[in-house]
Amino acid sequence: MAREKKADWERVTMTVSSEVARALRLLSAASGADMGVEADKAMRQGGLFERLDYALGKDPVTAK
Repeated sequence: MAREKKADWERVTMTVSSEVARALRLLSAASGADMGVEADKAMRQGGLFERLDYALGKDPVTAK
């Protein structure tokens, strides 16, 4: 089912690594936000894996 388009957002299709897709899925599940919102944050702010470590309760310094 198609989702309602957010104002000023464009629909794109991206191919990402399985590691990135998994991180986006887990962050989306943890935050309750749409996966597209999490992808947008990651691309704008960076730190996808650091935010994932935080959401999973891992120490971002030692979680490498």
